[in-house]
Amino acid sequence: ETNVDLHNRFTVFDLSELTNQMKTVGMLVMLDAIYNRVIANHKKGKRTWVYVDEIYLFFNNQYSAAFLEESWKRFRKKGAAVTGITQNIYDCMNYPEAQNMLSNSEFILMFNQAPRDIEIIEKLFHISPDQVSAIKDAPKGAGLIKVGADLVPFVNNYPKDSLFYRLANTNPEER
Repeated sequence: ETNVDLHNRFTVFDLSELTNQMKTVGMLVMLDAIYNRVIANHKKGKRTWVYVDEIYLFFNNQYSAAFLEESWKRFRKKGAAVTGITQNIYDCMNYPEAQNMLSNSEFILMFNQAPRDIEIIEKLFHISPDQVSAIKDAPKGAGLIKVGADLVPFVNNYPKDSLFYRLANTNPEER
């Protein structure tokens, strides 16, 4: 049984307090619940968006990595989109599942990157020196978008007194 209401519009799973012995089971139960929700929503004609924060943690476990990789490929066919979030792509690239998922992704959003992450991104996406400059020492709100084969640099500068800035700002010191 769970204390999580799986019928909410937003369902958040937090596995951070599970012991190492329970993480595998917890990840698989959570991923299975998400998969079942995607299927149920698809049958109702609803689209689903799945966010996986700190996605690198799923690759440390062979079972959750395999399940996530399979879901990554299958969710799109069921009207769902998956967003994997990590601060360092380097943490993921040692895992073939992560490499397969990246190569099967049409949309990738990259912000400021560490030097070793830039090396991986350069090789993976064959980006030019000009494109590297969009993610090397980039200011907040600037980066590089990959859509299909196209790479486009972007800068989002919004006035600090605007509603959008207040809604989108993630800096806790400015809240």
